[in-house]
Amino acid sequence: VYLIAMMVATLLNCIGDPLVYSLDGMEGNLYRFLNYAGNTWLYVGTLAASYTWVSFVECHMNGSIPKKHSFVLKAVVFVCLIGLVVNLFYPMVFDVDDKNVYVRKSMYMGYLAVNYGLLVDAIVVYLKSKGRGGLIKYFPVWSFVIPVVIGSIVQSMYYGVSVSAVSMAISVAGVLASLQNEQIYKDSLTGLYNRTSLDHLLKRFSRKNMPLITGVMLDLNGFKRINDTYGHGVGDHALVDAAEILKRVIGK
Repeated sequence: VYLIAMMVATLLNCIGDPLVYSLDGMEGNLYRFLNYAGNTWLYVGTLAASYTWVSFVECHMNGSIPKKHSFVLKAVVFVCLIGLVVNLFYPMVFDVDDKNVYVRKSMYMGYLAVNYGLLVDAIVVYLKSKGRGGLIKYFPVWSFVIPVVIGSIVQSMYYGVSVSAVSMAISVAGVLASLQNEQIYKDSLTGLYNRTSLDHLLKRFSRKNMPLITGVMLDLNGFKRINDTYGHGVGDHALVDAAEILKRVIGK
């Protein structure tokens, strides 16, 4: 859900960014209104993409978002949204001048800091989760962060160069490719790491620094009888249940 929401926000930003920029300098109250509304959406869309990114990383790496973390994220987003509503009446984030040209205000840097803060938050979540889960984590958070950071810096330094939304789209594409590659290392039914994952892990060590590794082979008692009596669909459920038991007992 979070990944889809991020994709939608990024798509709308990619469409809206050049359209809003084209309104600069066009005279008339209608264009002034559209300029305000469009730029407000771009702030909201960027904030939404950053929020959904943190939420996605948390859910993907840990299965769910802790309540405290979720509350803090929602509180930050809520405050920023209120600020954007206030900005429509008392410009402090951005304004549209008499020539109908977008102008950044003092609080612009605050919103930029919030978006960067959310990216840093996602990195912290990623690193903590990867540390707890040992070496068997293949999802590269940098595939999203690096293009977004570069695009944001360029657009912040040179207004008129609309690359922020495009860089976020490149990042989303990188995330999707990473997720697809990640499936190579997991069994599609149970979600457990497979033989390819084991080979990948072992190749990361030389003989000199090979850690202590313990392997256990086991059977499911009566598994053939489950398949023969109730069908392979029920047998698949038995495998999934066994995998969940193993994950609870052994951990990541």
